[in-house]
Amino acid sequence: MSNGHESRSLRPERKSGIRQRLSSLVGYTLALAAFAAFAGVALAQQTTLTSTVPQSGFAGGSSTSSPLTGAQPFTFGAQEVQACQSIESISVTLTLFDGDTAPGDFDENQFTLGLDGIDTGILLNGFPNEQTVTLTIPGTPNNAADILAALQADNQLAGTIIDASPADNFIEIPANFDTTLEITCATAPPDQQKPDQQKPDQQQPDQQQPDQQQPDQQQPGGGPITQEVEQEAESGDIDQSFTVAGGGDNGSQCANVTGDGNTGNLQNTTGSLQFASDIEEIEQEDIGSDLSVSGTSTVTCEQQVNQAAAAG
Repeated sequence: MSNGHESRSLRPERKSGIRQRLSSLVGYTLALAAFAAFAGVALAQQTTLTSTVPQSGFAGGSSTSSPLTGAQPFTFGAQEVQACQSIESISVTLTLFDGDTAPGDFDENQFTLGLDGIDTGILLNGFPNEQTVTLTIPGTPNNAADILAALQADNQLAGTIIDASPADNFIEIPANFDTTLEITCATAPPDQQKPDQQKPDQQQPDQQQPDQQQPDQQQPGGGPITQEVEQEAESGDIDQSFTVAGGGDNGSQCANVTGDGNTGNLQNTTGSLQFASDIEEIEQEDIGSDLSVSGTSTVTCEQQVNQAAAAG
């Protein structure tokens, strides 16, 4: 009886321990799932590449591959293309006349989108008989890696319509309509991209060398780099007067007056501005100006005494 009582008293503790272990396991699993979801959001970024060009204008019996784009293929920016790591989805907008791919038509499930001759497997259904219709058709492409390699080779993709049962239908791809291709790519976060894959506004300031800075750049405080030099000078008026006087019954006078004056001031200022430079200091030699005022005057005087004796 004693042993049975002990056995019954241990069962609730064991159940409690099991519940605690299960609770911890569930909590750990939820935390791991939350971390994985957060990491997935942080790592999986997407961008959409878009190109719109005129349609080819093709009209005739459908062949294995009929041109969707004309002389100008779908063209995308080089930086966005090179940043693309994988193609997640594709959407194409196109206009067809007499497509015969509407439900129940004989070419339903026969037309697919081709890019650079690669079959995406995206069905171009929904174009009825004897009607001009514009549709936007999204899908996940087959051969996505091959399409991406072709795209990154020249940043272009030529669009075609691939017919699984050629020569059984007339098709027109009117040139007075445009076709648009949208490619959704998975890209790396900006801090994981190579420098040549970053856009200009993503580059860090320390990636720019000082000799590449332009004159209109701003200092770290936000204001423009400027320097001002001012100098003022004042001078007075010159007031000179000269008086020569003489007298006597028998006199001789030789006077020469010379007046020299200057009211000008010397002005000389030099400014130096240094910013974002490797030069440690700037030295200037002494710069001075001289001002001298002088005058010369020459006069020649001859003196004679004329005296006559009176006759007695």
